[in-house]
Amino acid sequence: MRFKSGNLRTRLVGLVLLAVFPLAGLAFYTAYEQRQLEIADIEGDVLTFAEFAARDEAQLLDGTRQLLASFAHYLEQQWSDPAECSRYLSELTNHYRRYKNLGAVDAQGMLHCSAISYETSVNVSDRPWFKRAIETRQFAIGDYQIGLITGSPVIVLAYPIISSDEKLLGVAFAALDIQWLNQSKLGIEKSLPNGSTISQIDDHGVVLAHHPESDTLVGRSLANTHLFDAVRSKQMGIVRTEGPDGQPRLHAFSRIFSALGNRNVYMLVGIPEKSIYLAANRLLAHNLILLGAVTLIAIVATWFGGDLFVLRQVRAMVAAATRLANGDLSTRTGLGQGTGELDLLARTFDDMATALERREMERQQAEKELRNSREQLRNLSSHLESVREEERTRLAREIHDELGQALTALKMDTSWLIKHRVDEPDSVLKKTRSMEELLDATIRTVQ
Repeated sequence: MRFKSGNLRTRLVGLVLLAVFPLAGLAFYTAYEQRQLEIADIEGDVLTFAEFAARDEAQLLDGTRQLLASFAHYLEQQWSDPAECSRYLSELTNHYRRYKNLGAVDAQGMLHCSAISYETSVNVSDRPWFKRAIETRQFAIGDYQIGLITGSPVIVLAYPIISSDEKLLGVAFAALDIQWLNQSKLGIEKSLPNGSTISQIDDHGVVLAHHPESDTLVGRSLANTHLFDAVRSKQMGIVRTEGPDGQPRLHAFSRIFSALGNRNVYMLVGIPEKSIYLAANRLLAHNLILLGAVTLIAIVATWFGGDLFVLRQVRAMVAAATRLANGDLSTRTGLGQGTGELDLLARTFDDMATALERREMERQQAEKELRNSREQLRNLSSHLESVREEERTRLAREIHDELGQALTALKMDTSWLIKHRVDEPDSVLKKTRSMEELLDATIRTVQ
């Protein structure tokens, strides 16, 4: 197929392509709307997840408080037997794997018993959770820290051990495993695309939890990063920036109140943009492929169908117009049997050719009549000229004959008068009257 810009078939194809452009725009707009819906879904999922995480923390906190309260009551009765306490706690941790360690310290902060055996002495008097439990004599929560006994990142929850006589014996503690906390809070990663991350940072920008790579990223500060500036500026939203692991992603975040930390924290879900828009891009590709196939079929149909339904009639009219221009006024298209625009054009062309042929015949007839009129006019002119010539000849002859004779007679009479003017007066008078009559006759003849 050869394309020419002035070709009618090419123009028909151009109209097809022009009609396709709005459909292509609609496909791109649909993909854009799909992307916006994907982002809105992610924002909703993150908000739901954050609310779930807050409820989960509250439940965990309440469960740990009850566990430590029961443990403190038990230790009040068995305070004098640290070995039995350690054995009991060791068995207890087998049932509560969320805790890295369970134990108790005395009022000075020295380790009394522990589920994990520890050969050297341990003093926790400088730990915030111990200070808070001693000062308030109530349930206390520590900060994120590396445990002295476990050597792992934990959150320590504490409960004071008070004897029946209101004497402070010590503090029972539970070291909550942050890895378990990650698994508990961040269990939605199975529903996320590959390459996604889930993080929790506090209001100071410190990473509290992260999945994956929690071992290397927990405790890292993001205080001076664009990510932290973006998430602390509003309650929830989406930002495109690097995450805690330094990889660029689309991060959806939501702010919640953490019961464990007793402060605001931010839940973040980082997803690669190509993963977020995978469905939208797939839909766009599908629509574009379908649109391309339809366009190709339309172009082929226009290219070959245009010849059958349009160009055949156009060529017939062009050929008829060419013959008409060359003088063949009897030419006709032979079309115009239908009701379409091209049929109407063909009928109009045939009517025009018929009118031109009729006018040509009328012109030829008028020319013939004009030639006949001119011939008759020439004959009449010749006849008139002949008549005028005959009349001039007759007049000349009459003037010559009659007037010449009259003048000759007058001349003779004049000569006679000259000779007889004296001798014959009566005769002269008579002759004079005769000359007068002759002169009158001559005047009439001239007139």
